[in-house]
Amino acid sequence: SGKIQMSFKVGSVGLDNVELLDEIKDMNAFTIDWSNIIDYFSKKDFLEMAEAASSEDTVHYIHLMNWVNCYKGASVFDYEYEDKVILIDQALKAHRDMHQFKIRTNPSYSKMWAGQIRYENPTNLVDYALTVTCRNKYLDFLFGKEISFQMNPSFADSN
Repeated sequence: SGKIQMSFKVGSVGLDNVELLDEIKDMNAFTIDWSNIIDYFSKKDFLEMAEAASSEDTVHYIHLMNWVNCYKGASVFDYEYEDKVILIDQALKAHRDMHQFKIRTNPSYSKMWAGQIRYENPTNLVDYALTVTCRNKYLDFLFGKEISFQMNPSFADSN
């Protein structure tokens, strides 16, 4: 008790590797961090795999890296030019406003950042702003609810 046990093993995880999934389950893991493995499996296969590796109290962590490719509207590249310009302006304004608020209210923040931020490419800011509005619907879909957004065809065919 009071000790942390970490196990590292190289193997190919998948529904066809029952031996590895059973070995993980037998560890009675409190947490499993799947990294972004979910990006390479269908929703159905990944959830079956996670369930096969779970003990009663296992908490799973996943890192969804590519979900914006399948959720129509989660990336600035899903929009027409005029709408992109509006989204970029809104994201830049929101980020500048938050930055100025932090400069005024947080002494540590104001020591680390210049008063005015320069942006080389606002794509990440826009995608972050879109994520705020899209992520809950995608997570609902991932964990069992009906799709309440438009799927990009290539992803819809694989799940």
